[in-house]
Amino acid sequence: MPSFISVIRIMQCHYPMGLRADFIEGAYHEEFEKYPPGEVERRVEARRQKLDRLKDRIRESGLPLREGYRDSEQLGDWVLEDLQKIIDRDFPEGSRPSKVAREAFDQYLYAQRLTRAYVGGEKYFQQLDDHLNHDTLPLVVLGESGLGKSTLLAKWALDHQQANPSDVVIMHFIGSTRASADWVAMLRRIMGELKQTLDIKEEIPTRTEELSAASLAGCIKQVLKGGSF
Repeated sequence: MPSFISVIRIMQCHYPMGLRADFIEGAYHEEFEKYPPGEVERRVEARRQKLDRLKDRIRESGLPLREGYRDSEQLGDWVLEDLQKIIDRDFPEGSRPSKVAREAFDQYLYAQRLTRAYVGGEKYFQQLDDHLNHDTLPLVVLGESGLGKSTLLAKWALDHQQANPSDVVIMHFIGSTRASADWVAMLRRIMGELKQTLDIKEEIPTRTEELSAASLAGCIKQVLKGGSF
């Protein structure tokens, strides 16, 4: 099944033969204004050779390849057919991500947006690393609104996740999504991600009154001990 689509077609600028006496197929109109006919021919030939080399490289790559489409309509059919095959392969029927996975991905994208143009704050990273490695108590980062607390923690979390792929990093930013400020949805989402990531068999409480900060704290303690919710 194709994972890469290559379509080869020579694209040239053509002018009616009667337009100029020194017409050269494959030449650009402005080249006639700047160069003598011999130089125009040399430049056209250089482009042809460059295109031939590119086509040979594509053929030799071993990637799925289609050549010689009849017209633009057939090209469109080929592209649509290949894209449908790729979508069916990568996202088969029934593979829709869970609500927990979608929310986790939305949180990840939000962190990416926060840190897209990140500058400064690196001096705090070591403090965060030290706390993670040497302290078991929760850490609260305080600061006035707009100082960059969320961006700092997002940057640190993304970097830590990349450097330590086996660690479980759960990011949650209030205001990042419609459900992010709902405490019930937040607890269920965090517990759901722990359940999914760590393959915990026990079910998450379904009744709102059964959910609380204490239940989440207990859940985390049990997970750290190798237990369940």
